Amino acid sequence: MSRAIPAEPALGLHLGHNAACAIAEGNEIKAGIQLERVSRRKHDGVGWLSKRLPISQVLRSAGCRIGDVGVVVSSFQAAAPGGAHFGAGYVAPNFDCFNANDPRHWVISHHFAHAYMTAAESGFDECAVLVCDLGGSTTLDGLDYDLPFSEWDNSFKCLAGRETAKTECLSIYKWSKGRLDLLDREYVIPHCAPSVFICSVASLFENTSTAIFKGKAAYGELMALASFGDIRQSPIEIADVLEIAGENVTWKNGWQRKLDFNIDDFERAAAVASVVQRVTELALSTYAVRALSMAQSSSLAVAGGVFLNIGSNSRLALKCERFFVPSAPHDAGISHGCALYGLTKLGQSTSVPFKSYQNDRIGFANSQNGEELDLTGFEDLVTLHRYNREQVARSLMAGKVVARCCGRSEFGPRALGGRSLLASPFLASSKDLLNKIKSRQVWRPVAPITLSERMNDFFEGPKQSPFMHFLHRIQPDWSKQFEALAHADGSTRAQSLKREDDPELYYLLKKFGRLTGAPVLVNTSLNGRDEPIVESVSDALRFFLRHSEIDSLILDNCTIRRSGPWASAALMEKSVQLSVETKVFLASGGSDFCAVISQRGQEFEIDIELAIVLLSIGPLQQVSSILDRVGGRESHLARQLYTLLETGCLEVIRS
Repeated sequence: MSRAIPAEPALGLHLGHNAACAIAEGNEIKAGIQLERVSRRKHDGVGWLSKRLPISQVLRSAGCRIGDVGVVVSSFQAAAPGGAHFGAGYVAPNFDCFNANDPRHWVISHHFAHAYMTAAESGFDECAVLVCDLGGSTTLDGLDYDLPFSEWDNSFKCLAGRETAKTECLSIYKWSKGRLDLLDREYVIPHCAPSVFICSVASLFENTSTAIFKGKAAYGELMALASFGDIRQSPIEIADVLEIAGENVTWKNGWQRKLDFNIDDFERAAAVASVVQRVTELALSTYAVRALSMAQSSSLAVAGGVFLNIGSNSRLALKCERFFVPSAPHDAGISHGCALYGLTKLGQSTSVPFKSYQNDRIGFANSQNGEELDLTGFEDLVTLHRYNREQVARSLMAGKVVARCCGRSEFGPRALGGRSLLASPFLASSKDLLNKIKSRQVWRPVAPITLSERMNDFFEGPKQSPFMHFLHRIQPDWSKQFEALAHADGSTRAQSLKREDDPELYYLLKKFGRLTGAPVLVNTSLNGRDEPIVESVSDALRFFLRHSEIDSLILDNCTIRRSGPWASAALMEKSVQLSVETKVFLASGGSDFCAVISQRGQEFEIDIELAIVLLSIGPLQQVSSILDRVGGRESHLARQLYTLLETGCLEVIRS
């Protein structure tokens, strides 16, 4: 059958944890955005068709309208027979982005969407596909489905009698020229203590990280902590957790009772983390061998949140001739799978010749067609300068931290230069500054970015790593020079950059290399603790102003710097108010009282005198009158007031 490329775009929606939307057109993803980037709530999700979904934004980013879309494909993570949401079902009453019952709207299952995304984006004609996560679709027969929405909705409305449902947690497929064949599947084991009981790799990592970090499922922290651990000091052994027989893994339980510790006992916690990391690598390696054997292939594509684990990915890459892990292997990537599968329906063929996905910059752009950046609300707090590559490179060389918000944003969970914090790898202070900005533990590592063609000059490991998904080791000649990259076990998570993926960042790396001898920079995401990566210009400006440790902010062809306290005379005549997210309250400090400003989980201590003034200001209070009440621009309270303007606790009222 012909391999036609459809002319109409397809819209893909993931409904659930890490909700996301994507547009595919031709033979590739054209645009995508996670809900969290718009709502500013980490891992934000919605389980049904809702107006909260960023459908209009992703359509605009792709340059099309809903009327242009030929097919919509959705995947509902939390859907189960008899488990429809109270009242709304799977469509919110006010949802009007499109008609959910339109015959062009289809629904596919969770693991099928995961598998389609990674297989299609790999560019492989054939491969084994391994999907592994905490839990996917729930069905009565345990199989995949591909149904029109109206038919799917009716079939999921009830669960009669004592029928037993199955929830997938591991799937193995064979991919061949656009066709997916399910070869094997394992299911979640129902248990009354799911936060303790282990029945999969994902539940092991989720439950252990929650236990160690006191209630927070901190996968990245657990992975980093493992690097510090001495496995010999652990109260548990690998054999306590799993048993491997050939290509099969048996999970054990009961060992959890031995973990009478907390994160304050760093060495003990790190030792346990090292065992968990090793078990994860062994289990996924075993599943990979099974997948390759069953599919009779030497190529492997993977998906599911567990494949954000760089240690496991690096081991899997050694077990096959070709290995692919997408930029967003976690649930947000489901939207890609839905959109790409939609193309096959539009093409009315068994396969579309999909383009290999190598650049994750598919989100929003700062501006279109060279239009001036909109600094409304910030113009009195910052100054705008023409971007100068050499100046930025020299400031980085001098130990400055530079924020970068340029071009289209990244879709996946890792910043790849579009929404990043950059620093010098030669200075240990870079790591300290970045961890302070991001409110992370001091032992957390930072990752490097370098030119694609120079990757192996500085790092041992996979030659290409465009999505930061692999473990590398610093070349011996550079290990002592890259002080910021020093990690307990000598590992790092390097990113390779091709010129066509971000030309200006590529040339900034080259310029830094000419000044220092190595075109390598530290690159970490532009966000704070428990925050989504920055998406818009206003998000980036607010983050920049909140963190005085950042020297400057690059916005496309401009460099933003702080104006300095009260440098703008125009600010005096503007009216301000406390932002809706800001709270002012009194706190006891021993025998004294102090005032605290709280916003988005951050707290700032201020003089109680200033707090009283802020609580009494009206809705149209001018800055000049507030300054008069606190002693003028030269008073110590005036500096605190300006900090509140920078952090967004006080916002200028737009006329």
